[in-house]
Amino acid sequence: MSALGGTMFVNSRTLAALQILRSESHPSMADQGPVKKSSSSKEGLSIYGLFQRFASYEDEGWELIFITENWAYFKDFRMRERDEKLGDIFGLICEKEIEIVYELAQRVLWYDKVLVEASDVCGEIDSLLALAQGATFYNLVRPRIVEDNIIKTKGGRHILQELTVSSYVPNDTFLVGGSLEQSIDYSNLAPEALRTGSSPSMLLLTGPNYSGKSVYMKQIALIVYLAQTGSFVPAESAEIGIVDKILVKSNSQDSVSHIQSTFMNDLQQISFDLKHITGRSLLLIDEFGRGTHESDGIGLACGVLKHLLSLNDAPKVIAATHFHEILEHWFLPPTPRLQLGHIEIRLSETQDLDNQITYLYTFRLGRSTKSFGTICAALNGINKPIVDRANELTSLAARGEDLIAACAELSGEEMQALQEADALARKFLGMDFSASCEGDIRVMLEELVVP
Repeated sequence: MSALGGTMFVNSRTLAALQILRSESHPSMADQGPVKKSSSSKEGLSIYGLFQRFASYEDEGWELIFITENWAYFKDFRMRERDEKLGDIFGLICEKEIEIVYELAQRVLWYDKVLVEASDVCGEIDSLLALAQGATFYNLVRPRIVEDNIIKTKGGRHILQELTVSSYVPNDTFLVGGSLEQSIDYSNLAPEALRTGSSPSMLLLTGPNYSGKSVYMKQIALIVYLAQTGSFVPAESAEIGIVDKILVKSNSQDSVSHIQSTFMNDLQQISFDLKHITGRSLLLIDEFGRGTHESDGIGLACGVLKHLLSLNDAPKVIAATHFHEILEHWFLPPTPRLQLGHIEIRLSETQDLDNQITYLYTFRLGRSTKSFGTICAALNGINKPIVDRANELTSLAARGEDLIAACAELSGEEMQALQEADALARKFLGMDFSASCEGDIRVMLEELVVP
């Protein structure tokens, strides 16, 4: 038993440890020795025994106040005297705390404008210090913000992607938005590797899977975004005009919380982008047209790209696609505004699938003609028979052969019947009926049919 704040309580651990309930401090035990027990004491671990023991001292001033699951609270005359002298000291403390906090809040509110201004200044200083520290740590450079509607970067990098790889290959970018009839010729401002004599507003990326097309697109968007916020950018040099918005059509993630299909989400994204673009916007389109029939996807992708190229005040667009038919069949004819690019790879004739393709991650002008999806499938553990069959069908389609006939499979009985019919037809074609009479012809045909 112990006392706290004028109330005596007994916890469950104390009850479990007590074999004989006694108290030297209790008035009834004052005249007894340490071994003697009061005739009214109760032995045992039950809390009811404890209550029975104290029930015998009610005439001496002990009062049971209340009981909880693990505690029993008692008071005697000394505790009641403290209550009368001090009152509810805990309640007084709480009230005093509330009073102090309220007074402090009122005093703080006298200087709310000054504190808000100081907080804004501290936040701005903290942001500038963070940007300065990041520029030093990640080797960033100060971009040149110009009034011209251009994006020109040399040696651009993806500031997050390069932290996850041992080495990162930087790449250049050059795009010009706005009207086609603008008086200034920006073609001579392009990096040396990207000079084509024109000022493209759209870059169409092709290339194999895993070659880095999406990372290249995000790299440009991050550089533009950082430049607009006043930060240094991850590049050797950068010259960037004002951009009013960055719009993205990226790959949609499937989720049971979305009632729309993936293709519908893609359509809604591209619809939103087309409604809100301006000549100062940057639009990223990553593989639009997937999720429906190939011909429909090609038509939609080609229609969107051609519409963006035909705008008088054209936005800056970077699009990636695996629909090589768009360029092979001239669905999207070359224009001064269109620039074709691909991410470079190196192919090997080795039979080792892991070494057939080497990704160089270098941006080059021109288009790629293949996506090498079957090699990527093999690199990701798809069984060799599946990959071989895929390569076979791809070769047949490239030669223009009938894939339905190539995919048709016959059972053993059907194959045997086909072979017998083929042999019968060959025998028939080899027969000579010119010198035979009518009866002989009938006999010859019967002999041909009957085995």
